[in-house]
Amino acid sequence: MFQRIRSRSAPTESAAPPEPPRPQPPVRPRPAAQVIRAGKLVLDMGEHAAYVTGRRLDLPFVEFKLLAQLAAHQGVPQSMGRLLMAGWGTGDVPGGRDMVKSAVYRLRSRLSQADLNTTYIRTLRGVGYVMPVQPTYLYRD
Repeated sequence: MFQRIRSRSAPTESAAPPEPPRPQPPVRPRPAAQVIRAGKLVLDMGEHAAYVTGRRLDLPFVEFKLLAQLAAHQGVPQSMGRLLMAGWGTGDVPGGRDMVKSAVYRLRSRLSQADLNTTYIRTLRGVGYVMPVQPTYLYRD
């Protein structure tokens, strides 16, 4: 009985050979990441990374998107609707203004811990928020 089981489970020479592995599609090189600079702030859009004075900030995705929107449009006021669209992908959410206010509050807190002497986000009453134009600094790691 054991011989019968072994003979059935043993591979036969008439079995088809395994298929060779399929060639993988070529890997496309990643395009050079866009970098946004605003004073001592550097945003690497490809890595979703923010740096202040050369030190990395740990930002949640929504806060990073809001910061990127403000930094990409320095000196241009950004309405609550635009910031909602940048952070959450929609401009019409119940409680959206409060969501933006809370995220900007947390973002300001993180930025001030990294750089006490610079105001990165200003409130424009009745309009929204703006990142003042900052002189650009270059830092080496």
